[in-house]
Amino acid sequence: MDSELVFRIDASIGPAKPSFLVGDPTGWTKEALDAFIRDARDRSQVFSWAPDHRTLAVHCTENPRLSLTIECWEAAPPDHKTVAWQEESATVWDRLDELSVSETGTGRWPLAPITFNWLPPGPFHVRCRVNGREHFNEFMGSDMDDDEFDDYFLRHPERYLLQIWPTDPETD
Repeated sequence: MDSELVFRIDASIGPAKPSFLVGDPTGWTKEALDAFIRDARDRSQVFSWAPDHRTLAVHCTENPRLSLTIECWEAAPPDHKTVAWQEESATVWDRLDELSVSETGTGRWPLAPITFNWLPPGPFHVRCRVNGREHFNEFMGSDMDDDEFDDYFLRHPERYLLQIWPTDPETD
């Protein structure tokens, strides 16, 4: 049986720092969120999960053309074989009440949260994938002017895909 896409959101994001958070803003104290952001700044990993708080820290490059797609599926999504994903990471969240995107360092969740009160109670698989990170490293070794810089990153965005789907007790 093919899985049906429940919804998809595409957004351009421009974090002030080269990282952003995706997750449930409820249940965080300012101190706990600040500590997670500090601990998650290990640049050797693209993805840092806080499963107890249903939050993901994404450590992106300084590419000014970042995009995030969030997909919610009714079951495991099909594999996107047309995209060469460079890295991916996954976890299971016990529930999913709200989902927001935040710039790290601000402690704010500036995008309106997506409310999931219509989904089954959980748990949920959560997977994040990325492609396009290599283009920033190519740029760093070049002598581009501002116009070339803008054109280059318009053609070479850094793309993140976050997929959410309920776990299946019979197959998981």
